[in-house]
Amino acid sequence: MNELPDSYIRERVSIENGPFWFAWIISAHSSPDFEETTYLGALVTRAKYHDDRAALVEIETAVRHSVLQLRAVPIGKQGLASVTGVIAVPCNPTKGISLPHQVAAVAALTLGVPDLSHIATKRRPSSPAKFDSRLSPENYRVDRDLAGQRILVVDDVFRTGNTLESVAINLRGANVEDLVGLCLTKARKGMTRGA
Repeated sequence: MNELPDSYIRERVSIENGPFWFAWIISAHSSPDFEETTYLGALVTRAKYHDDRAALVEIETAVRHSVLQLRAVPIGKQGLASVTGVIAVPCNPTKGISLPHQVAAVAALTLGVPDLSHIATKRRPSSPAKFDSRLSPENYRVDRDLAGQRILVVDDVFRTGNTLESVAINLRGANVEDLVGLCLTKARKGMTRGA
């Protein structure tokens, strides 16, 4: 049974390690007491670590509804109405399902803008952010000038915001005009390897 609410968006978080910008979070990854994973958090785990295509379909539905809600948010409050392109956070090439890329494709289609994920690449494999949350812009590259573009940057799990900011540094270097983020879930900081 789908336990997602009619209003999907959980919160807007600040990305604080660079110029002030925001990311929208669709759901928490865990319940408030951390005793259990939320419905969307469980879907993310199933899709990301078990290549579960049925979970991916449900995630895509949540993304479509969320993007439609955020398109109606006034631009001054970091809504998505003026987004001109979508870029997924590049991931290590070993994944069966790249959730950021799946979410980016759905968001781009829903907004009617190009999915530009192919222009953002990972220069070298790196540890997942839950193991190494340092700012690491040197791990990414953007291969096109994006002057005048307002880009939606997509990731699957938000922990510290450093992965989003690492990609954003490269996007700013490509002359992007404005950024807004979208993440499926927000995990608690300090998650252990077993989490």
